[in-house]
Amino acid sequence: MYTSTAQLREAAEKAGLSAPGRLEGLRFETPQSLGTEAHSIQIPYPTTRVSYEYAPATGDYARLMDGAAHRDEVSGEQLTVKNVIVQFARHSVIDERGRLGIDLVGTGDAIFFTGGRRIEGSWLRDSEFDAFRYEDAEGNPVTFVPGRSWVQIVRTGTSVTGGPPGN
Repeated sequence: MYTSTAQLREAAEKAGLSAPGRLEGLRFETPQSLGTEAHSIQIPYPTTRVSYEYAPATGDYARLMDGAAHRDEVSGEQLTVKNVIVQFARHSVIDERGRLGIDLVGTGDAIFFTGGRRIEGSWLRDSEFDAFRYEDAEGNPVTFVPGRSWVQIVRTGTSVTGGPPGN
């Protein structure tokens, strides 16, 4: 799903919502040396394999799907981000068509990839109307490299790997 701030504001206005939001965004700072080195990320989904390769020269994670560059349909350029957030959440089948419900309120494990580093932690969300908060294993807020960030939501127990160059 994709949208823009302008489209969200327009939809809120049409719905009669005018109260100021209380959402906080991600915390952006210069890279930290927390966690372990991780230049290669593999995220298995039931029907596809997503991976990212970190380029230290640019600080970008290039996205791949089933081993091939994931490209923007219009520009043809490979998708890149500065941060990859992996959230583990309970999934359940909610109807006879096999549609999934994903429990995104409460807390769960998370892995944060930023600046070529892997940081273990958790996500927290008090209600469906609140923003996600991200904390490291010690309960400190996680900060990210300024730039685009991609959130990957996977089933609890999924084996996500991310390690040093060449792994």
